[in-house]
Amino acid sequence: MRIRTLAGRLLRSLPWLAHRVTRLLGRPPQRDAFPSSETMEGVRRILLIKLDALGDLMMTSPAIRALRRRFPMAEIHLLVQTGVAPLARFLPGVDAVESLPCGFLIRGGQRPRRALAWLAALPRLRRRRYDLVVDFSGLFHSSAAAWAAGAPLRLGPCRRLPLGFFSTEGFGHFYTHEFVGDEAAHYADRMNRLASAAGAEPDP
Repeated sequence: MRIRTLAGRLLRSLPWLAHRVTRLLGRPPQRDAFPSSETMEGVRRILLIKLDALGDLMMTSPAIRALRRRFPMAEIHLLVQTGVAPLARFLPGVDAVESLPCGFLIRGGQRPRRALAWLAALPRLRRRRYDLVVDFSGLFHSSAAAWAAGAPLRLGPCRRLPLGFFSTEGFGHFYTHEFVGDEAAHYADRMNRLASAAGAEPDP
């Protein structure tokens, strides 16, 4: 049992290694600095990332509505876990739902297969040619997906996260703009913080 536990922690440490390697290739983000309004005016296609459970996605729906009001003419896609996608299509303000297979960082015997499926799905995001990506999750697999999408503007949160034997203070180099949230604030308010960074008026 101890060997299995150590092997699991080792597997969960691999994203930390990937995070450190890609950090050498990326640029540090702007911390708590909003993109200029002139830059935002050119946004025509947006990817919103929420690779969490259904309840967390529901708490993010006010931020999604706020971004729809901010960009009424933009095409907005929502990226969610595969299992959440059927219900995510009912969220207002979303033009299309994309999905990624997740779960390769949690316990279970299908980590390698899920990780390979996740990697295979990333090129599809890049082909969409998004102008703006907002990552509401701030996890390794969500921030790396934001980076892989290749949008010139990528917004995400700064969170302290454990990865196997290690921990990291966010994945800022995957973003162009990183925002430190108030962990004591309501979950929906923390999601609205990212929508506000894109120039949206928070949804009450």
